Amino acid sequence: MADKGKHDVQMMDQEPLNEDGLYVSGIDAPGASSTRRGCFFWGCLSLALIGVLLGGCGYMGYRQIASLFEDERVVFEEIPDASARAAGIRKRLLAFKQGLPGERAELVLSAEELNILLLENADPTIAELARFQRMGIADSSLKAEVSFPVDWGIAQIDKEIADRKAKDKDPDGLELVRFLVGNFEGSFLNFSAELGLAVEDERVRARVLGVVVANGAEWGPEDLAKGNGGDIDDVEEKIGRALDDAFFKDAPGRKMVSFRDGKLVLERIP
Repeated sequence: MADKGKHDVQMMDQEPLNEDGLYVSGIDAPGASSTRRGCFFWGCLSLALIGVLLGGCGYMGYRQIASLFEDERVVFEEIPDASARAAGIRKRLLAFKQGLPGERAELVLSAEELNILLLENADPTIAELARFQRMGIADSSLKAEVSFPVDWGIAQIDKEIADRKAKDKDPDGLELVRFLVGNFEGSFLNFSAELGLAVEDERVRARVLGVVVANGAEWGPEDLAKGNGGDIDDVEEKIGRALDDAFFKDAPGRKMVSFRDGKLVLERIP
């Protein structure tokens, strides 16, 4: 993981990508609930992982769970000229999506470009979540290093509990999760995760292939499902929908996602 310290990545506000409300990295446009917008990509995976570990993993002892959290966060290096480069990357993405029917189109994105799209996103919640992670690309999967502040997750849980109560809805176990997570206030969940991508039934599908926590513990899909497999399934569904909307929404032609020379390759095929 990157060197640790106390320096924050500087964020800059951005305007929406276009008049149609395209958000490169979001499930929802501005105005949607903060909970839904906040539960995205690796931040969404972080929240689900906390829920799995603390809410459903009876087979793990408290000391084992506590060992997953660290007192210091990981500080990621800033990407040079991220703000200046963002507009050009968005323009390429928009051109890819708006290509004419019957024409083959290809868009190749590096890990750095994917990180820029997240860090410079118009949605402030997504941009904030991007500060907690850095994405990489392996031979056939996406990878990310994450340093997720538990306090941020607690704030999202508190908002959701308050929202449900205001609507006379049952918090449905969230208060128990809030109590358990509260034991780790001020801590950070530092981990790396690997995500597989494929196109099935004309939709981008995501699958969490593995998680490695800072203490060296490793989980594959079967291990994560031991706590509450529904949480991971929900995360995979959200990530898949987010990527499908971000890269292919309203784009003509059949979709293809692949990896080549350490980059993500998106294709539209007539």
